[in-house]
Amino acid sequence: MRILAAALAITILNPPLIRAQSFEVASIKHSTNCNPSDNIYGTPLSRSPGTLTLNCATVAGLILGAYSRYAGGHLNFSLAPPVQGGPSWTDSERYTINAKSAGQESQAIMNGPMLQALLGDRFELKLHRETRQIPVLALTAGKSGARLKPFQEGSCTPVEYGQVPQPLSPGQPPFCQNRIRNTTANQRSMHMPGVTVTTFCGMLSVVLGRPVIDETGIKGRFDFDVEFAVDQSTPGFTSDTPPADPTAGVSIFTAVQEQLGLKLQSTKGPGEFLIIDHVERPSEN
Repeated sequence: MRILAAALAITILNPPLIRAQSFEVASIKHSTNCNPSDNIYGTPLSRSPGTLTLNCATVAGLILGAYSRYAGGHLNFSLAPPVQGGPSWTDSERYTINAKSAGQESQAIMNGPMLQALLGDRFELKLHRETRQIPVLALTAGKSGARLKPFQEGSCTPVEYGQVPQPLSPGQPPFCQNRIRNTTANQRSMHMPGVTVTTFCGMLSVVLGRPVIDETGIKGRFDFDVEFAVDQSTPGFTSDTPPADPTAGVSIFTAVQEQLGLKLQSTKGPGEFLIIDHVERPSEN
């Protein structure tokens, strides 16, 4: 039953495939002067409402942006699923997209639902989602019980991840903000106020590079504060210090156990994949 609950949580964090209105004008060209190390999502060259400009994006990166990172028209807080099934050029060829909408659409809407429509129209993209059993991490309460700091109502307004936040009412406290900062070259400090354990698992999934499912059974909202060292187990971050450095601090596994009274354990669970059924190179214009 706990595995089924985790699968439901992953579905909530990753909205189903949807279609949206098309851009009024869109130009797609092969990018030049790109580096293999460039972000696969592309470099945004404009933040203006109604204008989407991405440079040096791979097709796989565009798919992840449209169907995971900004699916539903807002930034999603979850581990991006692997993209499989496409030809090799979807991971290597880079594209520049210049597109304009008829209205003043937000960057999230354009990078999500509207980019989905553009990929379907110009790349003839067809894809589906699959859920498979894969190695995951389960978050459980430690032997001595969890030591979580309860969220103080009124300190900030919690954000429901996976949903578009409603505008704040007059006098309502500002939205709770997650912060991750570098305390040293090797250590990170993570602060997440007013979130559920399931949402905390979503951040751990990004940090650890594999799904983390909530098996604690703990309900409610908490303020999470964790300090940990960057090493091979945290591909979501990079470090300037070799992993063998004994002064780098505790691993995230030890930090979660010692600082929160929780435990990360390897197990099997559901993992989502984006499967390309068909894709074509676009005709340039």
